[in-house]
Amino acid sequence: PPPAWVPITIILFGIGLPMQVFLVFLGAFYPVLFNTYQGVKDTEPRYIASARVFGASEFTLIKRVYLPNSLSSIVMGVKVGIALGLVMLVVAEMVGAHSGIGWLLVESKDFFRIDRMVVCMLTLGFIGWFLIEVMKYLETKLALWKVGR
Repeated sequence: PPPAWVPITIILFGIGLPMQVFLVFLGAFYPVLFNTYQGVKDTEPRYIASARVFGASEFTLIKRVYLPNSLSSIVMGVKVGIALGLVMLVVAEMVGAHSGIGWLLVESKDFFRIDRMVVCMLTLGFIGWFLIEVMKYLETKLALWKVGR
């Protein structure tokens, strides 16, 4: 799990912004990578064969076959990446920051400020919900060929 990278990241980068950026990158990158790979892998071989019969180059295959076929998988990976990236951002701020929502959560816990903790959690929930809704909107605009629309 991505939070397990925190000790190694602290050793590699120290405590600070580079550590935080790397942890968010780790949380967000791999879901996108794996879902993109799976979407490309699940492309129907007959689509590829048809495109090749019509003389499609590799670039044309990527643009006209692989990308449209795997876009929903890519968007799903981005949604998961957003969620994990947000979790990793909070974890990174809890461990090695002097500002941010994660830091504020830890400080609020230390001083038993339940009101601030609840506001932080609601804010994180709203940010996550908003980013997922943006991705859903972009998916409806990008995936016009998706079945069931």
